[in-house]
Amino acid sequence: MPAEKYTAIYNDLKEKIEEGLYAPQSILPSENILTARYGVSRNTVRRAIARLADESYVQSTMRRE
Repeated sequence: MPAEKYTAIYNDLKEKIEEGLYAPQSILPSENILTARYGVSRNTVRRAIARLADESYVQSTMRRE
């Protein structure tokens, strides 16, 4: 079941990126927002984002506050 959840999140975010909902150089919603939106653990969200990064859809950066 967790593999299905992370794959669904990966597919949803990938589709939104490809459709231009998240433009190049824009910032994805935070992990906290994504965990609430999808109703999953932070680890599941991180796994989906890691796959997007592996496929060059996203790039991780340190957030400065």
